[in-house]
This record gives sequence, C-alpha cells and structure tokens, in this order.
Amino acid sequence: MRRKTPQGLTKKIYVEIKKRIISDDFQPGMHLKEVWLAELLESSRTPIREALRQLETDGLVIKEPNKGFSVGQMSIEEFYEICVVREKLEGHAAKLAAQRISEKEARALDKIYEAYKRFSQKEVSITILNKFDNQLHQLILQFCGNQTIQRILQGLRDKIRQNRRRAPPPRLQKSVREHLRIIETIKKRDGDGAEKAMIAHLRAMKEDFHKQW
Repeated sequence: MRRKTPQGLTKKIYVEIKKRIISDDFQPGMHLKEVWLAELLESSRTPIREALRQLETDGLVIKEPNKGFSVGQMSIEEFYEICVVREKLEGHAAKLAAQRISEKEARALDKIYEAYKRFSQKEVSITILNKFDNQLHQLILQFCGNQTIQRILQGLRDKIRQNRRRAPPPRLQKSVREHLRIIETIKKRDGDGAEKAMIAHLRAMKEDFHKQW
C-alpha cells in the first residue's frame, strides 16, 4: 500500500517552489527535475512530485510526455486574456472600493501612497515596487466587498505576480504615477474616476509588456 506524504511537507515544498517561480529564480522553460529538486530542497521525491502536480493545476508549471515538468511560459494570448479579465473586474473593484471606503481603510492607503511618493523621486528596485503593487491591489480587492471578484482574481494572482517580475524599466516609474492616481481617486471617493484610473493603468501595462514580447 502506498504511503501518503504528510500534507504539511507537500505544502512546504509547494510554497517554496512557487516562491522561486514567482521570483524568477526558476525561469520560464526551466526543466524541474525531481531528483535535482529533492536534493535542493532536502526532500524525498514523492512530496516534490505532488507539489509539482499542484503547481501544474495552478498553471505555473507544465508537464510534457517523456520530459517531465518545466516552468510554464505565458503565451501572449493568455497574457491578453488575463488583461481583459483584470480590466473588467479590477476596474469595477476600484469603483466599489472608492464608494465603500472607510476612514480606517483610507489610512491604510495613505501608507502606500506615501511610499509611492518616495518612489516617484528616486529609482526603486522592482522587488520593492512589486511588494507595494501587490499590497495595493490586494487592499482594493479587500475594500471592494465583492467576494466573487476577489475569488476570481486571487486565482490569477500568482500568474500576475510572475509576470510583474519582467516589467521593462520604463514601466516602473509609469506604474508609480498610475498607482498614485488610483489611490487619489479612491480616497476622494470618486468611483468613476477610480475605475478609469485602474483601467488606464492596466491598459498602459499591457501596451508596455507587448512591446517587449
């Protein structure tokens, strides 16, 4: 009878491999050999294999016959599909957040706003910017109050984060200005303005990424 791998161990391996994919330590197309991963992560092959299967379900790795697992490469078609979903849902989420935001929630946005103001005056690493980018988008989803939108976009979050690592340098300062505008409109409780600012940000990102594809 096949012994089951403790779920906690598989989860730990899953989280570690995913973190390395999102951070670009494991780059698109890289072959993920089970033996190598087992040595790297000091594990047996069984939890490695189970973690890779979960990541395949997430769309972060792919499995090819006779080749095994490798890090997934987002196609331009998939990129555009995700962009369409984000424009529709995150634009509406920003509108709802602006209409519903409380004073406490506005203060949480203030902290991110001040960080972006500092970024607008100096060069900033993509790692730090992505950290605040992720925080802002997560807060907007939280403040919007629509759990269905939250659930759908949470399912895309890892692919979105993986793609952010490849932002061309000019995109970083543009992104700072765009996020400042999004926060300003939400804090003013301007629902239509927040929706337009979010859609403008996502469309600008799509165009800049397309140039380097």
